[in-house]
Parts: sequence; C-alpha cells; structure tokens
Amino acid sequence: MSEENLSVASSKRGVPKALIGVIVAVLVLAVAYAAYVRVPQVYVPPIANAAANGDQEKVLKLLREGANPDERDGNGVSPLQYALLNGNIAVADTLCVAGARVDAKDNNGKTIMDHLQAPLKTKDSIEEKKRKIAIEWLKKQTDQMTQPRTRPSIGT
Repeated sequence: MSEENLSVASSKRGVPKALIGVIVAVLVLAVAYAAYVRVPQVYVPPIANAAANGDQEKVLKLLREGANPDERDGNGVSPLQYALLNGNIAVADTLCVAGARVDAKDNNGKTIMDHLQAPLKTKDSIEEKKRKIAIEWLKKQTDQMTQPRTRPSIGT
C-alpha cells in the first residue's frame, strides 16, 4: 500500500496520519529505553564473593581487616552459604572459626541446609557430591553448636 493510500485509509478509519507517526515514535523510544534499563544487581560483600570463589587467602585477609564473617548480601545470603553452596569446605571452616553462624537464614527464611537439600535443576554428579560433602560438614558443625566453643584468633 502506498503512502498516499495509507493516508486515505487512515483518515477513512478515523486515525489521522500524524497520530500514527506519534505512536510509532513513542514505541521506538520505549523500545530504546527498555534496552538501556538495567536490572538492579544484588550487593554481594567482598567476603561473600571470596567465599563463593573459594579464595581462602582473600577470606583470611578480609577477616584480618575486620570483615564480618556473617555479612549478608542483598538477599540475606551469608558468606558461609556461598562457600558451602560452591563446595568450598576449607573456606567454610575458616568462616566458622571466625564466628560465622551455621544456622543463618536468608531473607526468605531458608537455612544453609535448606539450600543444600533443595533439588538441583540439572543432573550433575559433581555438584551432587559437593552438596553431600557440604551437608556432612554442616551436620558436624550443627552437632558441635550444642557444645561451648571459644572463638580462636584468625591471626595477623
């Protein structure tokens, strides 16, 4: 259909040609704006990031500098949860010695154990083994919670 025919057809239906142009322009702007809108990222503290990556040296450094072993991300997930969900048991040990709570809950009220026992989205035998090891570690830590413990120094 030619531009002239479109103009005639639009006016016959009661929609002026100028209005169609405005609608198209608004739609183009809306699509362009949507392309630049960013979903806000959840804040992840440096100690939680290091724990997730299994960076034992960074975790120790941050703890020596006064980092809180229980500092949560924007969803309430603790560094210990990050460490265990990624199979980083050595980092989990370090965090626990520094005073991290093994019974911590995230903003949805889920504990570390809840997350570890949740079904995996895909069948991954390595991920399943990591989770089983983390669950065993967590059970031992939970059993020890009933006994008094002292908080040893991380060192300088």
